[in-house]
Amino acid sequence: MADDTEDACVRNLRMAITTQRDGSHLTRLTALRQLADSASRPLFQHLLDHQDWQVQVHSVLALAELNDPKRIDPDQIDTLDQLAQEAVIANGLDLDLFETQDLLQLAVDERLAPLSRLLVIGELLQLDQPVPVPELEAWSTNANLRIAAMASCHLAKLGNAGSLNTFSNQLSGLSKNEQIQNLLLALEIIRQYEVTPAVNWIMAILESSPHPQVEYRAVLTLIALDLPLGLKAWREHLGEDPSHRQAVRYGLLLLASGADVPASTFDAIDPQDDDLLKSIVALGRARAEHDRMASCYIELLGQAHRGTVQWAMNSLEEIDADVASDVYRSLLDQLEADPKIRSLKTSLAVRAASEFAKIHLEEILDRLRRAEDDGVFQQAILLALFDVNDARIGPASSELRRIGSGRPDSLTLLLMAKHLPRLSTKDLKALGLVVASGGGVSDPLQTQASWFYLKHTGVLEPTLTTILNEE
Repeated sequence: MADDTEDACVRNLRMAITTQRDGSHLTRLTALRQLADSASRPLFQHLLDHQDWQVQVHSVLALAELNDPKRIDPDQIDTLDQLAQEAVIANGLDLDLFETQDLLQLAVDERLAPLSRLLVIGELLQLDQPVPVPELEAWSTNANLRIAAMASCHLAKLGNAGSLNTFSNQLSGLSKNEQIQNLLLALEIIRQYEVTPAVNWIMAILESSPHPQVEYRAVLTLIALDLPLGLKAWREHLGEDPSHRQAVRYGLLLLASGADVPASTFDAIDPQDDDLLKSIVALGRARAEHDRMASCYIELLGQAHRGTVQWAMNSLEEIDADVASDVYRSLLDQLEADPKIRSLKTSLAVRAASEFAKIHLEEILDRLRRAEDDGVFQQAILLALFDVNDARIGPASSELRRIGSGRPDSLTLLLMAKHLPRLSTKDLKALGLVVASGGGVSDPLQTQASWFYLKHTGVLEPTLTTILNEE
Protein backbone atom coordinates (compact mmCIF):
# COMPACT_ATOMS: atom_id res chain seq x y z
CA MET A 1 0.00 0.00 0.00
CA ALA A 2 2.79 2.41 0.95
CA ASP A 3 4.59 1.82 -2.36
CA ASP A 4 1.36 2.41 -4.30
CA THR A 5 0.75 5.65 -2.42
CA GLU A 6 4.31 6.83 -3.01
CA ASP A 7 3.86 6.09 -6.72
CA ALA A 8 0.71 8.23 -6.70
CA CYS A 9 2.65 11.01 -4.95
CA VAL A 10 5.31 10.87 -7.65
CA ARG A 11 2.67 11.05 -10.40
CA ASN A 12 1.05 14.09 -8.81
CA LEU A 13 4.34 15.91 -8.35
CA ARG A 14 5.42 15.12 -11.90
CA MET A 15 2.17 16.67 -13.13
CA ALA A 16 3.13 19.85 -11.29
CA ILE A 17 6.46 20.21 -13.07
CA THR A 18 5.54 18.85 -16.52
CA THR A 19 3.78 21.25 -18.90
CA GLN A 20 0.14 20.27 -19.39
CA ARG A 21 -1.90 21.48 -22.37
CA ASP A 22 -4.63 22.85 -20.12
CA GLY A 23 -2.15 24.72 -17.92
CA SER A 24 -3.12 22.65 -14.87
CA HIS A 25 0.56 22.21 -13.97
CA LEU A 26 0.65 25.89 -13.03
CA THR A 27 -2.13 25.61 -10.44
CA ARG A 28 -0.41 22.55 -8.98
CA LEU A 29 2.90 24.41 -8.90
CA THR A 30 1.22 27.38 -7.24
CA ALA A 31 -0.06 25.01 -4.56
CA LEU A 32 3.48 23.85 -3.82
CA ARG A 33 4.75 27.41 -3.77
CA GLN A 34 2.04 28.41 -1.28
CA LEU A 35 3.42 25.91 1.23
CA ALA A 36 6.55 28.08 1.62
CA ASP A 37 8.40 24.93 2.67
CA SER A 38 12.19 25.22 2.72
CA ALA A 39 12.34 21.60 1.56
CA SER A 40 11.04 22.79 -1.83
CA ARG A 41 14.16 24.85 -2.54
CA PRO A 42 15.93 22.13 -4.60
CA LEU A 43 12.76 21.64 -6.64
CA PHE A 44 12.37 25.30 -7.57
CA GLN A 45 16.11 25.73 -8.11
CA HIS A 46 15.94 22.92 -10.66
CA LEU A 47 12.92 24.47 -12.40
CA LEU A 48 14.69 27.76 -13.12
CA ASP A 49 15.79 26.20 -16.42
CA HIS A 50 12.35 24.82 -17.31
CA GLN A 51 11.24 25.31 -20.92
CA ASP A 52 7.90 26.81 -19.80
CA TRP A 53 8.42 30.49 -19.01
CA GLN A 54 5.56 30.52 -16.51
CA VAL A 55 7.24 27.73 -14.54
CA GLN A 56 10.39 29.87 -14.53
CA VAL A 57 8.38 32.71 -12.99
CA HIS A 58 6.98 30.53 -10.21
CA SER A 59 10.46 29.20 -9.51
CA VAL A 60 12.11 32.59 -9.06
CA LEU A 61 9.26 33.88 -6.91
CA ALA A 62 9.17 30.70 -4.81
CA LEU A 63 12.90 30.91 -4.11
CA ALA A 64 12.57 34.59 -3.22
CA GLU A 65 9.76 33.83 -0.78
CA LEU A 66 11.93 31.19 0.91
CA ASN A 67 14.71 33.71 1.54
CA ASP A 68 14.94 35.59 4.84
CA PRO A 69 14.30 38.40 4.25
CA LYS A 70 12.21 37.65 1.19
CA ARG A 71 14.17 38.85 -1.82
CA ILE A 72 14.59 38.05 -5.52
CA ASP A 73 18.14 37.30 -6.57
CA PRO A 74 18.66 39.62 -9.59
CA ASP A 75 21.26 37.22 -11.02
CA GLN A 76 18.47 34.68 -11.59
CA ILE A 77 16.61 37.04 -13.93
CA ASP A 78 19.17 37.43 -16.75
CA THR A 79 18.89 33.85 -17.97
CA LEU A 80 15.08 33.74 -18.06
CA ASP A 81 12.85 33.85 -21.12
CA GLN A 82 11.87 37.47 -21.94
CA LEU A 83 8.25 36.92 -20.93
CA ALA A 84 9.45 35.37 -17.68
CA GLN A 85 11.74 38.35 -17.01
CA GLU A 86 8.87 40.78 -17.33
CA ALA A 87 6.50 38.69 -15.20
CA VAL A 88 9.09 38.14 -12.46
CA ILE A 89 9.85 41.84 -12.23
CA ALA A 90 6.18 42.87 -12.28
CA ASN A 91 5.24 40.33 -9.60
CA GLY A 92 8.37 41.01 -7.61
CA LEU A 93 7.57 44.71 -7.47
CA ASP A 94 3.98 44.00 -6.41
CA LEU A 95 5.19 41.64 -3.68
CA ASP A 96 8.00 43.98 -2.55
CA LEU A 97 10.71 41.41 -3.26
CA PHE A 98 13.39 43.78 -4.53
CA GLU A 99 15.98 45.87 -2.70
CA THR A 100 16.65 49.35 -4.12
CA GLN A 101 20.25 48.46 -4.99
CA ASP A 102 18.98 45.48 -6.99
CA LEU A 103 16.63 47.73 -8.97
CA LEU A 104 19.46 50.14 -9.75
CA GLN A 105 21.47 47.19 -11.07
CA LEU A 106 18.60 45.85 -13.18
CA ALA A 107 17.76 49.26 -14.68
CA VAL A 108 21.08 49.37 -16.54
CA ASP A 109 21.39 45.65 -17.28
CA GLU A 110 21.46 45.47 -21.08
CA ARG A 111 20.82 41.72 -21.00
CA LEU A 112 17.24 42.44 -19.93
CA ALA A 113 14.49 43.18 -22.44
CA PRO A 114 13.36 46.84 -22.65
CA LEU A 115 9.93 46.17 -21.10
CA SER A 116 11.55 44.54 -18.08
CA ARG A 117 13.92 47.46 -17.62
CA LEU A 118 11.04 49.93 -18.04
CA LEU A 119 9.15 48.30 -15.17
CA VAL A 120 12.23 48.71 -13.00
CA ILE A 121 12.75 52.32 -14.12
CA GLY A 122 9.15 53.16 -13.27
CA GLU A 123 9.68 51.91 -9.73
CA LEU A 124 12.94 53.84 -9.40
CA LEU A 125 11.19 57.03 -10.49
CA GLN A 126 8.66 56.47 -7.69
CA LEU A 127 11.61 56.19 -5.30
CA ASP A 128 13.29 59.36 -6.68
CA GLN A 129 16.29 57.33 -7.81
CA PRO A 130 18.41 58.04 -10.91
CA VAL A 131 17.40 56.37 -14.18
CA PRO A 132 19.02 56.00 -17.64
CA VAL A 133 17.41 58.86 -19.61
CA PRO A 134 19.13 58.21 -23.00
CA GLU A 135 17.57 54.76 -23.17
CA LEU A 136 14.15 56.21 -22.35
CA GLU A 137 14.49 58.72 -25.19
CA ALA A 138 15.43 55.97 -27.64
CA TRP A 139 12.63 53.67 -26.51
CA SER A 140 9.97 56.41 -26.68
CA THR A 141 9.76 56.00 -30.47
CA ASN A 142 10.07 52.22 -30.50
CA ALA A 143 7.88 50.33 -32.97
CA ASN A 144 6.65 48.23 -30.06
CA LEU A 145 4.00 50.57 -28.69
CA ARG A 146 4.06 49.04 -25.19
CA ILE A 147 7.71 50.04 -25.00
CA ALA A 148 7.00 53.45 -26.50
CA ALA A 149 4.09 54.09 -24.11
CA MET A 150 6.05 53.24 -20.98
CA ALA A 151 9.13 55.18 -22.06
CA SER A 152 7.04 58.23 -23.03
CA CYS A 153 5.22 58.21 -19.69
CA HIS A 154 8.49 57.91 -17.76
CA LEU A 155 9.95 60.82 -19.72
CA ALA A 156 6.83 62.85 -18.97
CA LYS A 157 7.27 62.15 -15.26
CA LEU A 158 10.81 63.50 -15.60
CA GLY A 159 9.35 66.72 -17.04
CA ASN A 160 9.29 66.05 -20.78
CA ALA A 161 5.50 66.15 -21.27
CA GLY A 162 6.02 66.52 -25.03
CA SER A 163 6.94 62.87 -25.19
CA LEU A 164 3.24 62.03 -24.81
CA ASN A 165 2.37 64.09 -27.88
CA THR A 166 5.02 62.18 -29.79
CA PHE A 167 3.41 58.96 -28.63
CA SER A 168 -0.01 60.20 -29.78
CA ASN A 169 1.43 60.88 -33.23
CA GLN A 170 2.63 57.27 -33.40
CA LEU A 171 -0.99 56.13 -33.05
CA SER A 172 -2.32 58.13 -35.99
CA GLY A 173 -1.86 55.38 -38.56
CA LEU A 174 -3.47 52.65 -36.47
CA SER A 175 -6.99 51.28 -36.61
CA LYS A 176 -9.56 52.78 -34.23
CA ASN A 177 -9.45 49.73 -31.96
CA GLU A 178 -5.64 49.78 -31.83
CA GLN A 179 -5.69 53.46 -30.92
CA ILE A 180 -8.17 52.79 -28.12
CA GLN A 181 -6.11 49.94 -26.67
CA ASN A 182 -2.89 51.96 -26.72
CA LEU A 183 -4.51 55.02 -25.16
CA LEU A 184 -5.92 52.81 -22.39
CA LEU A 185 -2.44 51.39 -21.85
CA ALA A 186 -0.85 54.85 -21.61
CA LEU A 187 -3.53 56.10 -19.21
CA GLU A 188 -3.05 53.08 -16.96
CA ILE A 189 0.72 53.69 -16.87
CA ILE A 190 0.17 57.36 -16.09
CA ARG A 191 -2.16 56.51 -13.21
CA GLN A 192 0.08 53.77 -11.85
CA TYR A 193 3.20 55.93 -11.82
CA GLU A 194 1.45 59.22 -10.90
CA VAL A 195 2.66 61.12 -13.96
CA THR A 196 1.34 64.54 -12.95
CA PRO A 197 2.81 66.40 -15.98
CA ALA A 198 0.39 64.36 -18.14
CA VAL A 199 -2.66 66.35 -16.96
CA ASN A 200 -2.84 68.59 -20.05
CA TRP A 201 -2.45 65.59 -22.36
CA ILE A 202 -5.35 63.86 -20.61
CA MET A 203 -7.50 66.99 -20.80
CA ALA A 204 -6.86 67.12 -24.55
CA ILE A 205 -8.03 63.50 -24.87
CA LEU A 206 -11.25 64.27 -23.01
CA GLU A 207 -11.93 67.26 -25.24
CA SER A 208 -11.65 65.05 -28.35
CA SER A 209 -14.89 63.09 -27.65
CA PRO A 210 -13.04 59.82 -27.09
CA HIS A 211 -14.41 56.27 -27.02
CA PRO A 212 -16.37 55.63 -23.76
CA GLN A 213 -13.67 53.29 -22.46
CA VAL A 214 -10.98 55.91 -23.00
CA GLU A 215 -13.19 58.59 -21.51
CA TYR A 216 -13.78 56.52 -18.37
CA ARG A 217 -10.08 55.71 -17.90
CA ALA A 218 -9.08 59.33 -18.59
CA VAL A 219 -11.47 60.67 -15.94
CA LEU A 220 -10.29 58.06 -13.43
CA THR A 221 -6.66 58.98 -14.11
CA LEU A 222 -7.33 62.71 -13.92
CA ILE A 223 -8.97 62.30 -10.49
CA ALA A 224 -5.79 60.57 -9.29
CA LEU A 225 -3.53 63.36 -10.60
CA ASP A 226 -5.58 66.53 -9.98
CA LEU A 227 -8.69 66.05 -7.86
CA PRO A 228 -10.46 69.37 -8.62
CA LEU A 229 -9.94 68.97 -12.38
CA GLY A 230 -10.85 65.30 -12.16
CA LEU A 231 -14.13 65.91 -10.33
CA LYS A 232 -15.04 68.66 -12.81
CA ALA A 233 -14.44 66.20 -15.66
CA TRP A 234 -16.41 63.53 -13.78
CA ARG A 235 -19.50 65.76 -13.55
CA GLU A 236 -19.26 66.76 -17.20
CA HIS A 237 -18.97 63.20 -18.48
CA LEU A 238 -21.53 61.78 -16.09
CA GLY A 239 -24.01 64.17 -17.72
CA GLU A 240 -27.15 65.88 -16.46
CA ASP A 241 -29.45 62.92 -17.02
CA PRO A 242 -27.26 59.79 -17.11
CA SER A 243 -28.59 56.37 -18.03
CA HIS A 244 -28.66 53.74 -15.31
CA ARG A 245 -25.56 52.11 -16.76
CA GLN A 246 -23.70 55.42 -16.92
CA ALA A 247 -24.67 56.29 -13.34
CA VAL A 248 -23.46 52.90 -12.06
CA ARG A 249 -20.18 53.12 -13.99
CA TYR A 250 -19.40 56.64 -12.86
CA GLY A 251 -20.51 56.01 -9.30
CA LEU A 252 -18.19 53.03 -9.14
CA LEU A 253 -15.45 55.14 -10.77
CA LEU A 254 -15.57 57.54 -7.83
CA LEU A 255 -15.38 54.66 -5.36
CA ALA A 256 -12.57 52.94 -7.26
CA SER A 257 -10.53 56.13 -7.49
CA GLY A 258 -9.74 55.91 -3.78
CA ALA A 259 -9.61 59.71 -3.75
CA ASP A 260 -10.80 61.86 -0.84
CA VAL A 261 -14.01 62.79 -2.61
CA PRO A 262 -16.43 65.18 -0.83
CA ALA A 263 -19.73 63.52 0.12
CA SER A 264 -21.63 66.17 -1.80
CA THR A 265 -20.09 64.91 -5.07
CA PHE A 266 -22.50 61.98 -4.99
CA ASP A 267 -25.45 64.39 -5.11
CA ALA A 268 -24.96 64.36 -8.89
CA ILE A 269 -26.28 60.78 -8.97
CA ASP A 270 -30.02 60.40 -8.43
CA PRO A 271 -30.65 56.78 -7.36
CA GLN A 272 -34.44 57.14 -7.63
CA ASP A 273 -35.73 53.67 -6.68
CA ASP A 274 -32.69 51.67 -7.78
CA ASP A 275 -31.17 49.67 -4.90
CA LEU A 276 -27.74 49.30 -6.54
CA LEU A 277 -27.37 53.04 -7.11
CA LYS A 278 -28.66 53.76 -3.61
CA SER A 279 -25.96 51.46 -2.23
CA ILE A 280 -23.18 53.04 -4.31
CA VAL A 281 -24.17 56.57 -3.29
CA ALA A 282 -24.58 55.61 0.38
CA LEU A 283 -21.15 54.00 0.52
CA GLY A 284 -19.54 56.95 -1.26
CA ARG A 285 -20.95 59.34 1.31
CA ALA A 286 -20.06 57.03 4.19
CA ARG A 287 -16.45 56.77 3.02
CA ALA A 288 -16.25 60.55 2.72
CA GLU A 289 -17.70 61.07 6.20
CA HIS A 290 -15.96 58.04 7.78
CA ASP A 291 -19.27 56.94 9.23
CA ARG A 292 -21.58 53.93 8.78
CA MET A 293 -18.99 52.36 6.50
CA ALA A 294 -19.49 48.73 7.53
CA SER A 295 -23.27 48.79 7.08
CA CYS A 296 -22.91 50.49 3.68
CA TYR A 297 -20.35 47.94 2.48
CA ILE A 298 -22.68 45.15 3.61
CA GLU A 299 -25.58 46.73 1.73
CA LEU A 300 -23.54 47.11 -1.47
CA LEU A 301 -22.23 43.55 -1.33
CA GLY A 302 -25.78 42.38 -0.78
CA GLN A 303 -26.68 43.62 -4.26
CA ALA A 304 -24.45 40.82 -5.67
CA HIS A 305 -23.48 43.02 -8.64
CA ARG A 306 -20.25 41.48 -9.91
CA GLY A 307 -18.62 44.74 -10.94
CA THR A 308 -19.05 46.32 -7.52
CA VAL A 309 -18.46 43.14 -5.50
CA GLN A 310 -14.93 42.70 -6.83
CA TRP A 311 -14.03 46.30 -6.05
CA ALA A 312 -15.63 46.18 -2.60
CA MET A 313 -13.81 43.01 -1.51
CA ASN A 314 -10.46 44.42 -2.70
CA SER A 315 -11.20 47.71 -0.98
CA LEU A 316 -11.88 46.04 2.36
CA GLU A 317 -8.24 44.93 2.52
CA GLU A 318 -7.15 48.59 2.51
CA ILE A 319 -9.50 50.14 5.07
CA ASP A 320 -9.62 50.09 8.87
CA ALA A 321 -9.38 46.49 10.11
CA ASP A 322 -12.28 46.92 12.56
CA VAL A 323 -14.60 48.12 9.81
CA ALA A 324 -13.50 45.33 7.49
CA SER A 325 -13.97 42.77 10.27
CA ASP A 326 -17.59 43.83 10.75
CA VAL A 327 -18.23 43.28 7.04
CA TYR A 328 -16.50 39.89 7.04
CA ARG A 329 -18.55 38.81 10.07
CA SER A 330 -21.75 39.75 8.29
CA LEU A 331 -20.85 37.72 5.20
CA LEU A 332 -20.01 34.73 7.37
CA ASP A 333 -23.24 35.12 9.34
CA GLN A 334 -25.23 35.12 6.10
CA LEU A 335 -23.68 31.85 4.90
CA GLU A 336 -24.03 30.23 8.31
CA ALA A 337 -27.71 31.19 8.51
CA ASP A 338 -28.53 30.16 4.94
CA PRO A 339 -26.09 27.65 3.36
CA LYS A 340 -28.16 27.62 0.16
CA ILE A 341 -27.45 31.24 -0.79
CA ARG A 342 -26.23 31.92 -4.32
CA SER A 343 -22.77 30.74 -5.36
CA LEU A 344 -21.46 34.31 -5.62
CA LYS A 345 -22.25 34.94 -1.97
CA THR A 346 -20.70 31.60 -1.02
CA SER A 347 -17.45 32.61 -2.74
CA LEU A 348 -17.62 35.95 -0.93
CA ALA A 349 -17.95 34.13 2.39
CA VAL A 350 -14.88 31.99 1.63
CA ARG A 351 -12.85 35.09 0.84
CA ALA A 352 -14.27 36.85 3.91
CA ALA A 353 -13.26 33.90 6.09
CA SER A 354 -9.74 33.98 4.65
CA GLU A 355 -9.26 37.70 5.29
CA PHE A 356 -11.03 37.56 8.66
CA ALA A 357 -8.75 34.72 9.79
CA LYS A 358 -5.73 36.96 9.20
CA ILE A 359 -7.20 39.47 11.65
CA HIS A 360 -9.11 37.32 14.16
CA LEU A 361 -7.92 33.73 13.81
CA GLU A 362 -9.26 32.55 17.19
CA GLU A 363 -12.75 33.78 16.33
CA ILE A 364 -12.76 31.99 12.98
CA LEU A 365 -11.52 28.80 14.67
CA ASP A 366 -14.37 29.07 17.19
CA ARG A 367 -16.81 29.35 14.29
CA LEU A 368 -15.21 26.28 12.73
CA ARG A 369 -15.72 24.28 15.91
CA ARG A 370 -19.40 25.27 16.07
CA ALA A 371 -20.11 24.75 12.36
CA GLU A 372 -22.43 21.98 11.21
CA ASP A 373 -20.35 18.90 10.44
CA ASP A 374 -19.81 18.45 6.68
CA GLY A 375 -21.92 21.55 6.00
CA VAL A 376 -21.29 24.34 3.49
CA PHE A 377 -20.22 26.75 6.23
CA GLN A 378 -17.66 24.33 7.62
CA GLN A 379 -16.23 23.75 4.15
CA ALA A 380 -16.02 27.50 3.48
CA ILE A 381 -13.93 28.04 6.61
CA LEU A 382 -11.74 25.01 5.92
CA LEU A 383 -10.99 26.27 2.40
CA ALA A 384 -10.23 29.75 3.71
CA LEU A 385 -7.71 28.43 6.23
CA PHE A 386 -5.47 27.16 3.43
CA ASP A 387 -4.54 30.82 2.84
CA VAL A 388 -3.33 31.24 6.43
CA ASN A 389 -0.07 29.96 7.94
CA ASP A 390 -0.51 29.62 11.69
CA ALA A 391 0.35 26.68 13.94
CA ARG A 392 -2.98 26.99 15.80
CA ILE A 393 -4.85 25.69 12.76
CA GLY A 394 -3.46 22.17 13.12
CA PRO A 395 -4.77 21.41 16.63
CA ALA A 396 -8.10 23.11 15.89
CA SER A 397 -8.56 20.98 12.77
CA SER A 398 -7.73 17.79 14.64
CA GLU A 399 -10.66 18.44 17.01
CA LEU A 400 -13.21 18.13 14.20
CA ARG A 401 -15.26 14.99 13.77
CA ARG A 402 -14.15 12.88 10.78
CA ILE A 403 -16.05 9.70 9.99
CA GLY A 404 -15.68 9.33 6.23
CA SER A 405 -13.64 10.23 3.19
CA GLY A 406 -15.75 13.11 1.86
CA ARG A 407 -14.48 16.53 0.93
CA PRO A 408 -14.81 18.20 4.38
CA ASP A 409 -12.92 15.31 6.02
CA SER A 410 -10.20 15.53 3.34
CA LEU A 411 -9.83 19.28 3.81
CA THR A 412 -9.56 18.81 7.57
CA LEU A 413 -6.93 16.13 7.15
CA LEU A 414 -4.86 18.31 4.81
CA LEU A 415 -4.86 21.17 7.32
CA MET A 416 -3.71 18.74 9.99
CA ALA A 417 -0.95 17.46 7.72
CA LYS A 418 0.14 20.99 6.94
CA HIS A 419 0.32 22.29 10.50
CA LEU A 420 0.97 19.29 12.76
CA PRO A 421 4.48 17.83 13.15
CA ARG A 422 3.20 14.25 13.15
CA LEU A 423 0.15 12.28 12.02
CA SER A 424 -1.19 9.08 13.51
CA THR A 425 -0.92 5.87 11.50
CA LYS A 426 -4.67 6.04 10.86
CA ASP A 427 -4.48 9.63 9.63
CA LEU A 428 -1.47 8.88 7.46
CA LYS A 429 -3.39 6.05 5.81
CA ALA A 430 -6.33 8.39 5.22
CA LEU A 431 -3.97 10.96 3.71
CA GLY A 432 -2.73 8.29 1.33
CA LEU A 433 -6.29 7.75 0.12
CA VAL A 434 -6.59 11.49 -0.67
CA VAL A 435 -3.33 11.25 -2.62
CA ALA A 436 -4.54 8.28 -4.62
CA SER A 437 -8.21 9.12 -5.19
CA GLY A 438 -8.49 12.86 -4.59
CA GLY A 439 -10.89 12.69 -1.66
CA GLY A 440 -13.12 15.25 -3.33
CA VAL A 441 -10.44 17.97 -3.28
CA SER A 442 -9.01 19.93 -6.22
CA ASP A 443 -5.88 18.96 -8.15
CA PRO A 444 -3.77 21.63 -6.40
CA LEU A 445 -4.81 20.35 -2.97
CA GLN A 446 -4.16 16.76 -4.08
CA THR A 447 -0.66 17.92 -5.01
CA GLN A 448 -0.22 19.37 -1.54
CA ALA A 449 -1.51 16.09 -0.07
CA SER A 450 1.23 14.26 -1.98
CA TRP A 451 3.86 16.60 -0.57
CA PHE A 452 2.55 16.16 2.97
CA TYR A 453 2.45 12.37 2.65
CA LEU A 454 6.05 12.15 1.49
CA LYS A 455 7.15 14.56 4.21
CA HIS A 456 5.31 12.77 7.03
CA THR A 457 6.69 9.40 5.89
CA GLY A 458 10.23 10.79 5.77
CA VAL A 459 10.89 10.13 2.08
CA LEU A 460 10.35 13.59 0.58
CA GLU A 461 14.02 14.40 -0.09
CA PRO A 462 14.97 11.14 -1.84
CA THR A 463 11.72 11.14 -3.82
CA LEU A 464 12.36 14.68 -5.07
CA THR A 465 15.90 13.70 -6.02
CA THR A 466 14.56 10.79 -8.07
CA ILE A 467 11.96 12.95 -9.83
CA LEU A 468 14.43 15.72 -10.67
CA ASN A 469 17.06 13.30 -11.95
CA GLU A 470 14.50 12.01 -14.44
CA GLU A 471 13.87 15.49 -15.86
